[in-house]
Amino acid sequence: MADEQPVSSFKALLAALDEWPEHQIIVTYPNADNGGRAIIQELKAYAAHQPDRVLAISSLGFKRYLSAVAEASAVVGNSSSGLIEVPSFGIPTINIGQRQSGRLAAASVVHCETTQSSIRAAFRQALSADFREVCKNVENPYGQGMQLSRLSIC
Repeated sequence: MADEQPVSSFKALLAALDEWPEHQIIVTYPNADNGGRAIIQELKAYAAHQPDRVLAISSLGFKRYLSAVAEASAVVGNSSSGLIEVPSFGIPTINIGQRQSGRLAAASVVHCETTQSSIRAAFRQALSADFREVCKNVENPYGQGMQLSRLSIC
């Protein structure tokens, strides 16, 4: 993780996204992670050049985020949400870099390095019809989100 450069990794992601101009993009701001402020500036500039294609927003909130996930072709980034919540929707996740290294991941998660070529290859896999079909029936190792939690009183 220490070897990854947040801003250059983000620029590699943006360059890879440009290879799929037919896709609309929603990007939320990073947390207070290393390089977050610089990434926000890159993100704002990217969105300003493509206002009809890119929505940059600080946060969607939980309900709007899950609504967006349900309609997405893929969820891309290095957030734990891509491993924990997204597989329950049958949507591919592209997990960039080492931030989530060591966590359980469903078969719908494509791991890649922080280079443009690796991200591009992950996009090709995640957006392929065969992989999207696999994702529809994937088992989420964190649960499918449908179980009700129960409180045991002794």
